[in-house]
Amino acid sequence: MNRHRILLLCLTVAVLATTSAFAEPPDSGAWPMRWQVNANGVEGVLEFSIRDDGSLTGHLLGADVAGYVAGRHLFVRRTDGDRAEFWEGWLGEGTKLIVAGTISVDQAGQTLTYPWFGIPGEASAPTSQTPSTSASPPAAVVPPPAPVAPPATPPPSDDPLSGAWATADGERIEILQTGNALSMTRSDGSSHSGRMTGSSTFVVGLGKGCCSGKLDGPNVIEWSDGVRWRRTN
Repeated sequence: MNRHRILLLCLTVAVLATTSAFAEPPDSGAWPMRWQVNANGVEGVLEFSIRDDGSLTGHLLGADVAGYVAGRHLFVRRTDGDRAEFWEGWLGEGTKLIVAGTISVDQAGQTLTYPWFGIPGEASAPTSQTPSTSASPPAAVVPPPAPVAPPATPPPSDDPLSGAWATADGERIEILQTGNALSMTRSDGSSHSGRMTGSSTFVVGLGKGCCSGKLDGPNVIEWSDGVRWRRTN
């Protein structure tokens, strides 16, 4: 399938977003667990399982993936050797379900973006493949989150969310910010991913449809439900 047809399918999903199909976000049960995908011309399988908190693990084009769903929004990080890909997609409903969105790849100091889409269904067992980058990418978008562990070395000063934070009840949270990507590790060992939506605003997948927050000065995080976290380092 050529690039124009792929982009047309992505546009179709964007049009669906204005219809009543997107009026209410579904729970995780609305997501099929197996998809036949086309990643800028490369075809294969995406399959995953979703936990109660919205996080997911699975396989995509023969490689392990992790991420989460929030309503109709899907975030997936795929690693193939030294190449890290951030897949973002939206669930649409017309005559049948479809998911479509963009793949962001950091390459040669810049972020390249490519289209992808998927439909529910069976396909042959996948082999490890890399989405084609032969076509010129569309306009760059903010890459989805990268669930990675906090570093052993101090975070860079231009990533203001990186560091240790404490909740109102004394729980210690470690946050790693790498550009626009966020990774949060709680004291129970659970990891949650997110991304910056502005210079001081962000979203993190702490649960289904949760949560948005903002920096209130350099040492305070204010969440959308009024809860405040304070920096401890």
